[in-house]
Amino acid sequence: MRFNMLGPLELRADGRTTYVRAPKHRTLLAALLLRPGSLVRLDSLAAALWPSGPPASGVANIRTYVRELRTILGSAASRLETRAGGYLLSVEPSEVDALEFTAVAREGDAALRCADVERAADALGRALALWRGEVCEDVPAWPSLTAESLRLTEQRLRAAVQLGDAWLVLGRHAEMIGELRRLTVEQPLHERLHAQLMLALYRSGRQADAFTVYHVLRLRLIDELGVEPGIELRRLYDRMLRGDLDGRDEPPARGRRFGAEDLLEAG
Repeated sequence: MRFNMLGPLELRADGRTTYVRAPKHRTLLAALLLRPGSLVRLDSLAAALWPSGPPASGVANIRTYVRELRTILGSAASRLETRAGGYLLSVEPSEVDALEFTAVAREGDAALRCADVERAADALGRALALWRGEVCEDVPAWPSLTAESLRLTEQRLRAAVQLGDAWLVLGRHAEMIGELRRLTVEQPLHERLHAQLMLALYRSGRQADAFTVYHVLRLRLIDELGVEPGIELRRLYDRMLRGDLDGRDEPPARGRRFGAEDLLEAG
């Protein structure tokens, strides 16, 4: 059994994908997956199902939804357990894409900190490939889901930045341009992503495009925030103007902490 939350909510079992059709069933499943393997109390489920307040028949309705969700789970119905005061969905971390993403992204982060850039790129790429859209994007929002979505989305952005760092060190400049273009559209004021895009373009022989990225970002920062780009980005731009950037970065010495600042400093 596989539960996928990083996009439309779906179940996968026996080689088949099942989309939970009814909104209340999707909400119930998402609420249980926010606390996998833990008791989710009736009041928490009611808050998810009825953010404006449950009806008088709320508890009875939850029991009905649980019974119907067990039917949807099929052979895995026994995983949805009734406990005193609520319900528990028994799953393994490897069975939930959100939990797998967090674990694999941490693996990539640890590898990057140890300057094992190849392993970091592999792990971060696998982690990001688990995403199919926004977190539970077809589930009506309630505060707990919104908070978890923000947390996971921040982790996703961090992993994307780290993967860009690793790819730059490995010299994969041309292949990362498209993804960085997409990310800078989503994060139009994120200086680190723009710095990565500038480096990738510059080292792919597209210096004019790299300069354009800088100037567009600078104007946006001035117009929207009233600030100039940060010192690291300005220093990178100046080095590009002087033409004193190498063709690629060498991986940092194994065992030394590796972070985003290395690329901007090393050029």
